[in-house]
Amino acid sequence: MKIRVLIVPLFLGLLSVNTSASLIGFTTFDKPGSGSGVTDNFADVNTTDNSVHGSSYSKSASAGSYTNSWLTANIGYWSSGTGNKAGGNPSDSVLNDDSFGDPSKAPISNYTSSYNSSGSKQIKFYNGKLKVDFAVNNHSDYVFRVEKLHYDVHVGNANSANDLQVVYLSAGPRSGQDFNLTGGEWINKSLGTEFVNLKLVRQETDLPIGELDRTVCLSCQDGAVGSSGGIQIGGVNTKSYIPSGEGAAFRFILSKDDGTVSGPTYIDNLAFEGSFWTDETFSEQVFPNVAPIPLPSALLLFLSGISGLIVRKKLL
Repeated sequence: MKIRVLIVPLFLGLLSVNTSASLIGFTTFDKPGSGSGVTDNFADVNTTDNSVHGSSYSKSASAGSYTNSWLTANIGYWSSGTGNKAGGNPSDSVLNDDSFGDPSKAPISNYTSSYNSSGSKQIKFYNGKLKVDFAVNNHSDYVFRVEKLHYDVHVGNANSANDLQVVYLSAGPRSGQDFNLTGGEWINKSLGTEFVNLKLVRQETDLPIGELDRTVCLSCQDGAVGSSGGIQIGGVNTKSYIPSGEGAAFRFILSKDDGTVSGPTYIDNLAFEGSFWTDETFSEQVFPNVAPIPLPSALLLFLSGISGLIVRKKLL
């Protein structure tokens, strides 16, 4: 009996893995020039960096390098063929809290220990420049189930844009750099096909003045109402995903009912969250930070543990 009681936790321990979600996101935003919006290709938080699986992705880019990153992300120019990058100087310190979207769901401290909110920047929508494109690229050999989109939105004053849409861009990220993939494809598993161009992902109207934290479900049924209001492509039934070697591009569109926008609106703490699976059946999950254990080695380890317990039982 003693042997049996000890064997069960040993076997369960052998099967246990790190089940933390994969996340890539921005807490600051690079600007190509004063007042000209944002263009940023290097996420501030990327839990798929330095994958223990080996060199699934390791290339130099014009502004830096990635080492074994399963995900890369872009805002602005490289995010789409249009490359919308909003407008205004993104340096106003109005947001910069310590969470990606809903603070109860995704504190930044869960993903990094080096986050510093001081001096951070936001995407600023101003002077008629009310669109920004952003994208995520899957460089792994697996499918990436896109589960959540996190962001904070701040309506500056009564003259600011207060209607928000998030739409999908089927053409995908712009190709031409190592950190981007050619083409894009965001698949709706329920339908077995790609989402259509300009598919509405999230819509909110008459946002109040001030800051709102948003976590939007991206693997849900169409038309679901989010806990924080607004319709969204929202549950687990859809299980939308990005195949290996593909990217998915999206666009924030800000507007105002009367068409006049003279005040600023901001987006901050933008991130994608999801999980990796061997294929679109989602039967076997894969983790960037957990190296696969070959089956013979796993069995040998398990049997070694059993034999050790048996020897100890005889000695007693």
